[in-house]
Amino acid sequence: MTITRRQRNSEATESTSNTNESLPKLVLLKTCQELFSRDLTEDEMRLWTQFLEPFSVAAVRYAFDNWNRNGRFFPKPKDIIEQVEAYKLSREPKGLPPGCPNCEEGWVRIFAGRTENGNTIDPELGAVQRCECFADRTLRRQQYTHFGEGYNGQDIAYLWKLYEAKSKAVNGRPLNKIEVDCLLDVLDKQRGSTPEWRRSA
Repeated sequence: MTITRRQRNSEATESTSNTNESLPKLVLLKTCQELFSRDLTEDEMRLWTQFLEPFSVAAVRYAFDNWNRNGRFFPKPKDIIEQVEAYKLSREPKGLPPGCPNCEEGWVRIFAGRTENGNTIDPELGAVQRCECFADRTLRRQQYTHFGEGYNGQDIAYLWKLYEAKSKAVNGRPLNKIEVDCLLDVLDKQRGSTPEWRRSA
C-alpha cells in the first residue's frame, strides 16, 4: 500500500507540474518495476514509453494498478493492452446501444405468434418483447456491474475476447441471453470458480 500511495502522490505532483503525460505514465511503470523487482534497459524503457504513449493516464493507471494487484510477474505490453481494454469496457455508458433500428428503448412490438407465457398475441393490440440489442447491453452491464465481485481485470479482458470472437462468428448480431451466459460459463470454467452473484442469479 505504501508504494501505491507514493505512486499516486508522485504521479499527481508530476502531472500538475508538467502537462506531458509521459511523466505520470513513467511513474506508474517504475512502480510496477519496483513491485516485481524488474530492471529495464534503456532500450526497453524507450519501447515502453512509446508503447504507453497512445493511452490516457487514467487507462494506464488502471492497467498497472490492476496488474500490480493481480499479476504474478512483470507484465508484457500485451498484458497491459488487455487491462486497457478492460478499462475502456468498464467506462462504457450504461444505456442501450445507440441507434438500434429495430426497437424503442430495448422493446419490440410484435403482432403475431405467442408470448413467453404461451398466450396467443392479439393481432390488433400486439405485445412487446425484448430486442436482441438488449442482450448485448446485458453482457456489457454484467461486465462492469460485477467488476470486483469475483472478476478481476484479467477475467474481464478474457471475457471481452470471448465476446468479440462470438460476435464475429454471428456476423455482428447482438448476442442473446443464452449466448451471453455461455460466454460467462466458459470464463468461469477457465478461472476455476463461479462468482457468488452468478450462483444466486
